[in-house]
Amino acid sequence: MLSFIQIVLLFWHGLFSAQIPFPGPGRASTAGGASPAFVNATSLTGAVLVTDFTLTGFNTTAGNALVVLVSYSTGAGCSVPTPTLASTAGGSPSGDTFTQIGSSVAQAFQCTIVYRAFGIAGATSNSYIITASSTGWSTAGMGAMQFTVVSSLDQTCSGTGSGATIVCSGSMTPSTSPEVVVGIVSNYYFADTAAAGSGFTIPMGGTAASGTDGTPGSLYMEYLICASGCTGNMYTPDMAITGTGYTNIIGATLQ
Repeated sequence: MLSFIQIVLLFWHGLFSAQIPFPGPGRASTAGGASPAFVNATSLTGAVLVTDFTLTGFNTTAGNALVVLVSYSTGAGCSVPTPTLASTAGGSPSGDTFTQIGSSVAQAFQCTIVYRAFGIAGATSNSYIITASSTGWSTAGMGAMQFTVVSSLDQTCSGTGSGATIVCSGSMTPSTSPEVVVGIVSNYYFADTAAAGSGFTIPMGGTAASGTDGTPGSLYMEYLICASGCTGNMYTPDMAITGTGYTNIIGATLQ
């Protein structure tokens, strides 16, 4: 008959032979999932064709997410019906759904609206095309940023300004990690350059300007990716404009 000490020794030998993975320093956590990544951006300003304004085609990967800006100026704030967005991928309807983020932001001369679309269709050869449709507008601007992983909206903020710096009116504290933070700005005036807020990046393709005030002016997009520890941070998107500012901003966190 085995003694009590022999039984204990056999138990411990079997436990460690099984190589049970005890938690320890350096073990990677996957609780928050993969970190989002920026993919690409494109933007454009110009004339509305009857009722439609179409963004230049770009490449997308199936399952990714888009943040889309639409801006226009009529001299009366957000005076035209809120544009509806639709897209095609490879020449066929994409089936993607564009939902407005927060509320439209208006001041006397400028209207700014931001949309998101999750789980989008994939398209190559720059064949993903977004069209915004409304009535009563003659010029517009549109921009899009594409990200991986994110699939839902978390927080939003907004603001207006008339100086060289535009800031969201409130901070956003992400409810989880990782998340993407975006700041979307449109300016009634044509401005030469814009500087991203601290920690943010204005990507290639993230700006467009008409060259003339109010037709529709200029637009800028910035982003920040928080990979971990996001719930302890507060984010307030802002941007510094070179030139005259008459601006709106909409911010959001995506998870």
